[in-house]
Amino acid sequence: MSRPRSQNSAPERSKLLRSWAAVSALFLALLASVNFARELHNTVGVLVDFDGNVHWAGQRILDGAAAVPDGLTAWPPTATVFVAPIALFPYWLEVALWVAISVSGFLAGLWVVGCRDVRALIVAVLSPPALACLLLGNASLLLAAGVAVVWANREKRPLMAGIVAGATIAAKLWLWPLFVFLLLARRWLSLAAALAWCASSALVWLALSPSTLRDFPAWADRMVAAHIQWGIGLAPTLFDFGLSTRAASVLALVAGLVVLVPACRIKDELALLAVCLASSVVGTPLVWEHYYVVLFVPIAVAAPRLTPLWFVPYLAGLKLLWPITRMQFIVAGLAALLATAWVVQSVAKRSGAVRAAR
Repeated sequence: MSRPRSQNSAPERSKLLRSWAAVSALFLALLASVNFARELHNTVGVLVDFDGNVHWAGQRILDGAAAVPDGLTAWPPTATVFVAPIALFPYWLEVALWVAISVSGFLAGLWVVGCRDVRALIVAVLSPPALACLLLGNASLLLAAGVAVVWANREKRPLMAGIVAGATIAAKLWLWPLFVFLLLARRWLSLAAALAWCASSALVWLALSPSTLRDFPAWADRMVAAHIQWGIGLAPTLFDFGLSTRAASVLALVAGLVVLVPACRIKDELALLAVCLASSVVGTPLVWEHYYVVLFVPIAVAAPRLTPLWFVPYLAGLKLLWPITRMQFIVAGLAALLATAWVVQSVAKRSGAVRAAR
């Protein structure tokens, strides 16, 4: 009688240990997220992106001035024009609406690509990249939702997928590898719609403020030079190693293009999406923690239930886990790059893209 109980108790103990390990990992991850949020609040502030790019830009548009990039508005008009109506409400309601739209859009995006696990959704929304979005009030959660919509509608609603892809890229140009994804996936209608949206957005910008469109590259260079030392990615890490802003930016762009090289041999669309998103965060010269929130989209498709892979983007939050030093920035940047490579490799294995490429 005792032998069967002993045999049955071993799997039970193993299951119990795995459960405790999962709970402990979740607790430590959430503790790290809380500390990240606290340090981000202390070092950067709250709603700085929202105030400059949503509230202020919306007020300017509603007052009749073009919401062009300047000292307070860092988003192009192709993004600010869509959020201008929020400025019609009192400030407290603006913030509430923005947070609600961002969180619900992000969670809905993960839901439509196949994630139904509430635990995984909670882990994603409480991750350092997502918390950075909420505390700063930026649009990265909505950008991730846009990527999710592109993926979910690429087959049955290609026109919708293309329009959303174009709007996402026009809002934040660092996501331009989505063009490559649509091209290599041979989603011709979606690619045409995305290109048409971006072209029409540029024409609207040209009509509203031709001088700012012409000066946008120089303005972007000034933004990179002023903030690259605070970023977390390849270009900021190269800058921390002593390279000039220009050299770090060029090398990061080259690296982002190199990341796309294997994409030409990948047949699986999910792995292709992961590679293109990796190219986005690797190749852009100014990378913030919240950029890495887009990695949750291929994670949700590849692992719709909670697995250790869902915790990998937490590595993007190492910058604020202890008092800020230059070495800490280097370690945090390398950790974020490791997280990106880890996600791509894991997604590729789960989708079978490695075998297909070979």
